[in-house]
Amino acid sequence: MPRNIWTATWLAVALMTVWTACQPGDSDSTPDVPADAPADAAGDAAQPGDASGDADVPTAPFGCDPTQVRTSNFEPFADAPKTQIHPATAFDGQGIWFAFNLPAQDGSANFAPWAARVACNGDVLIAPFQVATGVGNAVDPAIAIQDDTVAIVWQEDVPENAPDNMDVWVRTFAIDGTPRTADAVLLTPTTQGNPVPGTLWLPSVAAADDGFLIAATLADSELELFQTLLVRVDTFGNPALGADAQTPLDAFWPAREAATSQTYPTVATDADGQVWTAWTRWPVGQEDAVDRVVFGALGDWGQSMTPAPFPDAQAESQGAHLAVTREGPPVVVLAATIGGEDLSVRLRQIVPQTTAPDLVLNAPGKVDHSPVVALDGSRGLVAWYRVRTGYQADVVFQRFDRVDGELVPRGQEDIANPPDPGGHQHAAIGAYPLALTPVGSGRYLLSWVEQTPQTPTQEREFRIRSRFVAP
Repeated sequence: MPRNIWTATWLAVALMTVWTACQPGDSDSTPDVPADAPADAAGDAAQPGDASGDADVPTAPFGCDPTQVRTSNFEPFADAPKTQIHPATAFDGQGIWFAFNLPAQDGSANFAPWAARVACNGDVLIAPFQVATGVGNAVDPAIAIQDDTVAIVWQEDVPENAPDNMDVWVRTFAIDGTPRTADAVLLTPTTQGNPVPGTLWLPSVAAADDGFLIAATLADSELELFQTLLVRVDTFGNPALGADAQTPLDAFWPAREAATSQTYPTVATDADGQVWTAWTRWPVGQEDAVDRVVFGALGDWGQSMTPAPFPDAQAESQGAHLAVTREGPPVVVLAATIGGEDLSVRLRQIVPQTTAPDLVLNAPGKVDHSPVVALDGSRGLVAWYRVRTGYQADVVFQRFDRVDGELVPRGQEDIANPPDPGGHQHAAIGAYPLALTPVGSGRYLLSWVEQTPQTPTQEREFRIRSRFVAP
């Protein structure tokens, strides 16, 4: 496997450090099977297809009732096992779907993908259940919703399959939790009908064309480099069909590049159905090479694109995140971490195109990184990590307005995880991605992974915490 992904940034080092630190079975972390773990794969959770069918199915109007939205920080899965990592969220109109990782229930040091559905008041509508079982370490879930279908994708590492030891899997569910398929579906990209060889990982997913679009990083066996690959699937996670409704669509490389590594792709579909994608590229073998985010709109399926650099061809950047409006004229905003050492956060409205300056968030003397952004009409919210020490961080958020194409901060930035008056620090783990989704009425659900407690004599716990951010 090419090595350059691990040398790209200090953020990658932090990710691997925390990933290792959180493994069940470590002497200073959780035991192999936590004492409060469910008795089986899904424990007492509402099982897809039975108790989960009692969940409320979304009805008009779309959005959380502002009078019901919880106003304080909360732990959505307090009864789940202690090591909760990699949260991802999506709103279905009345509830928020979570995809995340919990320790696998097989006594190994692996993780497994889990899911749950939470109400606007923080109550659990569908209790955590295991999305799928596997033989390897299954992490980094991503989630998207298309009408009444929820798609969860993740990567699984099976070391004995090296060098092609990473695969991407997908499983879909109805909004009430009923699974669309008997088990997870292995994502098998093809070209000219033949499977594409190579490790596949770092998936992102978006609703698109009555199904889902998955972007992932392929260890391209021909170029011997990582490259961004796009795959279309239907609402069952199977390969989408072409115009003849019989032949599965091939995967394709949107901008295949020799001597350049492409990683951490992200995708989003705007209100007109246009698909946008972005990733981080790094020229190989160049002494002064740095990471740079590139982005662009997809044309016809299979048509190559020429992505543009963000913020420009000179600045170092990484960790792209895209936000789109749900309805009305399409709006697309791109956020990324800028800089190599003095990291800051930068946002740009890319649809509609504008000559307005980017919104740059850079507190003097602070290290700000890994932004996520969401839109709700003419307003938006951006959240990011601000380093406290090592991988421990504050979760900072800033509201903004869109005024004539310019992103204008509204009010002052705020901290989602301030210390308690009694001294508990509520340190977020800055190597795991933040999750942010709009829930209507100008509100957003922001989620992160928190380390607790802080005292050296107590066993570490990693738990998901959330906060609804008001307009």
